[in-house]
Amino acid sequence: MSRVSVIIPTYNRATTVGDAIESVLAQTYQDFEIIVVDDASSDNTAEVVSRYGDRVRYLRRETNGGAAAARNDGIRASVGEFISFLDADDRYLPERLAAAVAFLDGNPEFRAVYTDCEVRDGAGRIVAESMIEASGCWKRLATWRDVACHEPMHTNTITIRRTCFDEVGMFDERLRRGQDSELWLRLSYRFPVAQMRKVSAIFHCRETESSPSGLARRVIPVWHVVLEWLDSGPAADQRFARSRLARAYWLLALGLHWRSNPDAQTARQRAIAYCLEHRLLCYLVGGLMTWHFSPIVSPVWEAYRHLSRAGRRALGAIVR
Repeated sequence: MSRVSVIIPTYNRATTVGDAIESVLAQTYQDFEIIVVDDASSDNTAEVVSRYGDRVRYLRRETNGGAAAARNDGIRASVGEFISFLDADDRYLPERLAAAVAFLDGNPEFRAVYTDCEVRDGAGRIVAESMIEASGCWKRLATWRDVACHEPMHTNTITIRRTCFDEVGMFDERLRRGQDSELWLRLSYRFPVAQMRKVSAIFHCRETESSPSGLARRVIPVWHVVLEWLDSGPAADQRFARSRLARAYWLLALGLHWRSNPDAQTARQRAIAYCLEHRLLCYLVGGLMTWHFSPIVSPVWEAYRHLSRAGRRALGAIVR
């Protein structure tokens, strides 16, 4: 029985899933199984995966359920003591599994560990050499508030003891986007999650995911779900979650405003109403001021997004 189960959900990624599989097969640590979960693809994904024979287990869903459903199917079918994930358009570096297994074997008090990853854009150009560095979260132990504020981890980099899923549940299939972020929040709320500053994967980020409005659309449903499982939790945690949701509402409104999107005013009213309902006056004032001074703020944001890697590192060093 394999110690590590690597689950690769895929949907119409026939052109890249082979590279993802190859990156797992090239690991220096070889005690693993690969499970590819095809989320009802309409391309030749099945043909590509079949070339690997019994080195890869292939599961096909007859209806498209999203990444959460595909990953959950993979978890249920897996046998490994540890569970790792890899998106079908991303890659592991050769030491990815070896580093995670060695850490968890040597640190039984941790339920999960995540490593670092390199971030590239759709054209394959390096956006960030270190996701952890870009997040600004340099901590051996990541609390749920660290995860909420910095998002230092990516799904490709985390390895979890399978017993965790029995205690915190699996991916929330209601979330078509951000389901991984919600699970990492749920996991880090219950258990310590360790950080390893070792780049061990390559993540390809789409432009729509990195824009302010794109980020907001992903995280707003996530924080609604978080508030559901915090319903009977400490008041301080609930207020923190509401503040993150208020921030996301303003991020959506401002992102649309900066792009002159006609939906910006509706999003602004929603952000104002949420802040007033939950007495988040700091977010109300901050959001309105940023909206008012958007002719200044918007160019600064765009300049930062297009800043070189060296420039971002220098700016980060000054801010820290």
